[in-house]
Amino acid sequence: GDIGRPIDHISTNIRNVNLISNINAVIKSGNLVEKEVYLNNSTISFMRILPYVRQDQSIDGVVITFIDITKAKELDNIIKAVFNSSVSAIMAFKVVKDERKNIIDFRWIAANHESDRFLNMSQADYIGKSLKERFPQLVQHDIFEKAVEAIVTGKPIHTEVQINNDDSFQWYDLVATQMNDGLVMTLTNIDERKQIEKKLKENLDDLFIAKENYHKLNLELEEKISARTAELQKIVQEFEFVTDFMPQMVWATGPNGYHDFYNKGWYNYTGLSFEETKGKGWNDVVHPDDQQRAWKVWKHSLETGEPYEIEYRLKRFDGEYRWFLGRALPLRNENKEIVKWFGTCTDIHDQKLANEILEQKIRERTNDLQKANAELEASNTELLQFASVASHDLKEPLRKIHIFSNLIKDRYLGNMDGAAEYLDRVITASARMTKLINDLLTFTRLSINSTFENVSLNRLVDEVMSDLELVISEKHAIIEVEDLPKVDTITGQIRQVFQNIISNALKFSRKDERPRIKITCEIVDRCAIDANRDEHGEFCRITIKDNGIGFDDQYAEKIFTIFQRLHTKEQYDGTGIGLAITRKIIEKHKGIIAATGKDGEGAKFIIVLPLKQEVGIEIEMSKN
Repeated sequence: GDIGRPIDHISTNIRNVNLISNINAVIKSGNLVEKEVYLNNSTISFMRILPYVRQDQSIDGVVITFIDITKAKELDNIIKAVFNSSVSAIMAFKVVKDERKNIIDFRWIAANHESDRFLNMSQADYIGKSLKERFPQLVQHDIFEKAVEAIVTGKPIHTEVQINNDDSFQWYDLVATQMNDGLVMTLTNIDERKQIEKKLKENLDDLFIAKENYHKLNLELEEKISARTAELQKIVQEFEFVTDFMPQMVWATGPNGYHDFYNKGWYNYTGLSFEETKGKGWNDVVHPDDQQRAWKVWKHSLETGEPYEIEYRLKRFDGEYRWFLGRALPLRNENKEIVKWFGTCTDIHDQKLANEILEQKIRERTNDLQKANAELEASNTELLQFASVASHDLKEPLRKIHIFSNLIKDRYLGNMDGAAEYLDRVITASARMTKLINDLLTFTRLSINSTFENVSLNRLVDEVMSDLELVISEKHAIIEVEDLPKVDTITGQIRQVFQNIISNALKFSRKDERPRIKITCEIVDRCAIDANRDEHGEFCRITIKDNGIGFDDQYAEKIFTIFQRLHTKEQYDGTGIGLAITRKIIEKHKGIIAATGKDGEGAKFIIVLPLKQEVGIEIEMSKN
């Protein structure tokens, strides 16, 4: 045997531990040494070195004991893996009490990885910290009072709460369970599933008592062995309880991908035994159409170590297939080698069907819209054709009336006595009717697609002023124009907008005052009349202000309606279509137009246009 052999012969069986140094330290100090050691046979033992004390209290050697804790470590790793692979945020708290022993706060003592994502913090930022200070949302809506009640009564709480997390209100399934002088809280996001499936209930029992007790060894070796045995039994029971209670199916495999564990949820769903689904047998539960894809994804994760995630259909004990979300994470040892895979299968069948129904409805709605657009396009084409033909057919007799009336007036004016006045009325009416037909034709053609080009608005205003040079000169009008930007426009249409508004300002000028028209522009942040100035904005706001006769502000919207006039044709000529055309042009450019006025003090037109037509635009009709 080993009697009489040097101690260093034994130490070679222990990895990464200087046994001789530890023995010398015990002999020198008289203090025992305890640590976990890895043996060359791949087992883990709890080593204890005690001084060998003679009756005269002298130390004459050491007593070394080894306890095999390999199974306990494996179970501990399983608990950690399930803990951190959970899709729920799991947090353990210790109570904080005031001088009267009243619970006033909680302090984090442990949390899983999902908790970091939920809190948007790393564990270094909140472990050991106050719950009220670091994440006060969890003590609102009487959550704090319920948590205290759970500790006082020992009864778990289970409720749904809406939490404002990162400026977004989301629904969570909250479970809190007493743990010693604290509690364990789990938070599961049910925001997406709340409307389409029954909420999933999760609750985790006390996972930390065994872990804490695991590291508390009694002074006497016999008590330590007894405590460890009891602890292992409790760990096994709690692990089975936790996984069996979870709504997901939980499974585990070795590094080779062969399944060696399923929770009760798996057996209840499949109706199969462990023997039928161990190893690669799980793939037989997968729908035939999904098997090849599922195996390919699983094989990729095994080869690369990347997390496993897939949606597939699993066969229930009654033969029905349901959709599940499968996920798995690898557990690695100190050498970064994968020693275990832990995974879950979450039922997403109802959510999947709801999404498919929604997608089908979207497709049907899209088809309906495409059909409606095609019908509308055909209708518009027919309308334009009709407008063109009607315009020609209407203008032809008007031209003859106009021409022949002028001929009669010119040739027989001396013999007509008072008939000249009636001929003038006929000529004027035919001219007005011709202009009305032309304006109507222009209005109907605005819906035709045209090409946008980037042009200077100053150039368009200059062209309009050149066209109106005679009337500007006759009225001695003053027109001030600031620097205007380049804008993507249908050039002829935007030129017509300026011509309509400027010619109206000249037409509706006051007889007792020289006409003044001022055109200004500023870059703004959005497509709204009351948008804020922003030199980096993507929109321009153009203001055209005059000092003419103005109008009552209650008619600010009416003036843009086709055929609507605020004055009789005897007072001011016109067809009542110009501003309707103007608004339609601006809307075709994805812009907005508004007007304000006051009787006797002038009018102001405000236009907001995008600088570039490819800009995604939300139009706001509010105005000041």
